[in-house]
Amino acid sequence: SASAETKAQQPSQAQVSAVRSACRSDYIAHCASIPPGGKPALDCLRKNVASLSPTCQNAVNALGGQRAAPPAAAAPAATTPPAAAPATSPPAAAESAPAAPAAAPPPPAAAAPAYPPMSPRQEMAVLRSSCGRDFRALCGGVQPGGGRVIACLRANEPSLSPQCRQALMMARRQ
Repeated sequence: SASAETKAQQPSQAQVSAVRSACRSDYIAHCASIPPGGKPALDCLRKNVASLSPTCQNAVNALGGQRAAPPAAAAPAATTPPAAAPATSPPAAAESAPAAPAAAPPPPAAAAPAYPPMSPRQEMAVLRSSCGRDFRALCGGVQPGGGRVIACLRANEPSLSPQCRQALMMARRQ
């Protein structure tokens, strides 16, 4: 029943995917110290909503039903101008379109991973922006492709920069 509670409090996979793709750099910039994939990560993004990119703000605001739940997010949200509140209506309409196709795919087992897998192109974008130095220093001789770069970085996790470690956690496939 604990997983049922967790599942009830978490956004749908479509919503998580939208936030994940729209908020990658915002998450690293504002919430890198928070483990990704759970309610604390989402609360962190909500707490910093005024500082997020417009695309990320829209994705976070589209999760509007969750906004009142965390008391910690309520106080910082007060610093957001009231004009931002009406902006939740258009993203809510946009949320309806992706929610319909995503309603069938998420089986209960899919709710266990914090984030759905990234495409190889998304992984490379995250790794280039967050792990370039680590890759050159620790895995320079590794030929990209077939998951070899990520495997090398994970094998060297104790030596990675905090930014790269965070990006790897976000890109982790299960």
